[in-house]
Order: sequence, then C-alpha cells, then structure tokens
Amino acid sequence: MRYTMRRDKWLLVILLVYFGLATGCGGGGAAGGNGATGSPVTAVALDVCSTATPVPNTYIVEVRTVATTESEIELEILAAADDCRLRMKGDIKRLFTNALHGFVAVLPEGEIPDRFFEDEHVSRVQQDVVANADDFVPHRLFVDIPVQQIPNGVRRIFADDPGLAARIDGTDGAGERVGIGIAIIDSGIDISHPDLNVSPLGVDFTASAAGANDVFGHGTHVAGITAALDNAFGVVGVAPGATLYPVKVLGDTGNGSLSNIIAGVDWVVANADKIAVANLSLHVSCPSPMLRDALRRAVAAGVVVVASAGNRGIDIFGPDNVSGTTDDQAPACFPEVLTVSALADFDGLAGGLAAGTTMPDDTLVGYSNSSRSLYPGTPWTPPGMAIDLAAPGYAVLSTFPGGVYETMSGTSMAAPHVTGAVARLIALRGRDFNLDGVVDAADVTAVRQTLVSGGQPQSQWRSGGSTLDPDGNPEPLVDARTR
Repeated sequence: MRYTMRRDKWLLVILLVYFGLATGCGGGGAAGGNGATGSPVTAVALDVCSTATPVPNTYIVEVRTVATTESEIELEILAAADDCRLRMKGDIKRLFTNALHGFVAVLPEGEIPDRFFEDEHVSRVQQDVVANADDFVPHRLFVDIPVQQIPNGVRRIFADDPGLAARIDGTDGAGERVGIGIAIIDSGIDISHPDLNVSPLGVDFTASAAGANDVFGHGTHVAGITAALDNAFGVVGVAPGATLYPVKVLGDTGNGSLSNIIAGVDWVVANADKIAVANLSLHVSCPSPMLRDALRRAVAAGVVVVASAGNRGIDIFGPDNVSGTTDDQAPACFPEVLTVSALADFDGLAGGLAAGTTMPDDTLVGYSNSSRSLYPGTPWTPPGMAIDLAAPGYAVLSTFPGGVYETMSGTSMAAPHVTGAVARLIALRGRDFNLDGVVDAADVTAVRQTLVSGGQPQSQWRSGGSTLDPDGNPEPLVDARTR
C-alpha cells in the first residue's frame, strides 16, 4: 500500500517536518470565495483562467519529474517546492504526488510568479481559482422519515426493479449492500448519518474544524442519492449501502478552490484500489489542463469519474460554444468525465403525465447546461455530444447533515444517480470490465459506453411532447437496469 513506511519513506517524512509542509488530510489548502485578487499571472505563467475568481497569491505548480519510484518522485517534488520556499519566500501548502506531480505555493504580495520558471524542473504554473458546489435549491426539510421512501429519482431510472441484484426491499441484510467504493468529492459527508455507509477513511482539504464531516449539506445530499441504505426508514439510494468515501474539497460554506479539487483527485488516485467511482457535483469556471491531466490519471487508474453538467443554462463550453476557451465549465467539459444533465420528474414514471407541477414532467430543466459539440479528440460520439446522460435533478429527496432529510434541485442531484448506476454495473460485471486482465482507462470507457447505449432515449420520456432539450443532441436517461 501507498502509505507503508519503508526507510526511504521515513526520510521523506523527516524532510516534510523539517521544511514545514502541510500535506494530505487537514492540509491548509487555500479555500476561495472572498473575491479578492492577488498578484496577476503574467503571460509566461501557463493555464490562466480569466473568467474565474483568483485565490490571492496562490499558485499550482507542476514539476517535471524523471524518477521512476514513488519515493524518489516525492523527493523530486519536495526539492522543487523547497527551492520555491527559499528563493521566493513562498509558503508551501500541499504536495501532489499521484494525479499530478507538483505543489501549491502561496507567495508574498508582489512576488512575480514568472520566477517559478527559474527552476528548470517547473513545467507549468497556474494561479489557483475559486471553485463552488454546483448551484442547488433546497426545498423542504424532513426531520424524520419513519418508513423508508423510494425517491422518485430512484424509481424513474428503474433502480427499484425487483429483478435486479441490488434489489430494494427495505432490508439491509448481510451481502445485500452494493460492494463498491465511491468517492464523493464535495463538501464532506455526515459521517454519523444512520442512513449512510461512510468509510472512516475520509479526507479534508479545506482545513475545516469539522474535518471530513459535512457542515454545508451538499455532499451528504449527493451521498444519499448515490447510496443511502436499503432499510426500514428514511430513503434509499441508487446503489444501496455502497461504501462512501468523503473527499472534502469544498468548505463549510460551499466554496473551495481548484487546488483543493486536484488534491481530492490526487487522493482518489492514491486509493484507486478501493475506489471505483468518483462523483464531482461542483464546478470551476476554468478549463485547467492541470485538472484535466489529474482526471486523466484517475481514469487511467480505472476510476469512473462522474460530473454534473452545471446549472447556468449555457453550453458547457461556455457562451462561445467553443471548447478549450476560458469560459468552459470544468470538470463537465472534459471528455474524460461522464457528464450528466438534469431531468424534472414528479412521479417516478415515464410519459410526462404528472399534473400540477412547477414545470413539465419528464423534461430537461432550464437551468441544466447543454452541449452542442464535442471536445476535440473525443474517441466516440454520444447522442448528447459532450453530455453523456440525463438523470433526475429536480426536487430530489435525500439525506442531510444531522441525520435528517432534505429535497434539493440541481444537476448536482442528477450526477449521483448516474454514479450509483455506475457502481451497480461495476458490482455486476467487475472493474476489469473488458476482461483484458487490467483495470484501466479502457474499462472506464467501456462502462460509459455501456450506460449510454443502455439509456432510455428521449423519445420514450414523454407521450408526444417535447423534452425541452435546448441543443438538439438528445442525451438518454440513465437506466439502472443496464447490464
């Protein structure tokens, strides 16, 4: 395992303590949200995102490594970080050693970030920027649900089909939980919620006093949609009882940073032997190549990455509808992730027959981002283009901190329906999905293609009515019966 303390590892730990670096769980990552600006990044520094709010004086630095062993790579990163600390009087906040090789540095006011490139081992630099939970709307709080409810979203994607292996019958008996590890990269999870199976192996990158525990509520709601227990009370998730790993990258007010997200992905890659799926119901207005590369490495490790499309009612490639420009909505815009839009469903059934609703039943909600084109180089073309699937994302009932329940709306709620469906499919067929003897990106692609091909076409959503798809590219609805 990664954290086994060999002799060279002890050397690394001694150096970390000596240089005062904060890494891993509880590291003092820069959480954004105050709108302040720091030293501007000049043209020499790469990956500038002009539409995002910068985290003051904070930079993500990628290091060019040549070593081949894990410990030697970490020492190379540490050496570059220490060079920055001494030469630029910067404060090194965090190291990345898995999904990205680099570190996060906070420079003194007025220090010129171009000076990073005086170190020949520095390959890329980007100013850190603010990230947020995808906008969501809370509706109604339920303190107690004494008899288990099957939420409309679970019913609408056929996850309650009695013929499925993960049958939903109100009992949480031995062997009936979906035995898959799922990372919720979000605001944490209520680790003591009685309706969730939360792993003690959680991590916090926000320096919250609550640790990986969720204060904001967003992550707990996402977690419940994904995998709430099938028991006698509360609600049930799409993949009941799956093991949930809280990866806290959004702080207790819902704000975080790009570097926090990369740190979360870095942690998932380090634990890819346990984690098969990762859910990111969040966004950063910055198509950071560093974030994309981190997600690529997660996929290469066999982790299926699911992301919410976003709630701005625009193309995920921004108002200019052009991929690779600064207004792209990440991570939804990246071809490595399975991107999910939001459906409004009010009765758990197809047909558009629910009456007296706030919007037409079985239609895409107006706030859900859309897609008119593909990211260049995408190896296959889903019917929804860069939006892979739709899932219920309006007035969804799920878990909430404090052992209670809440209804919320947003693509944040749609994505975990798909995450649960991914977990069920992997539980059925295994992580070596294509049976070639290795778990890698090819398996992730096969899982995605299987779910998209097995989804319910928009022509079956409503009886003779429009689904209000704004882009003419009809992504299907995820179907949990897909095998």
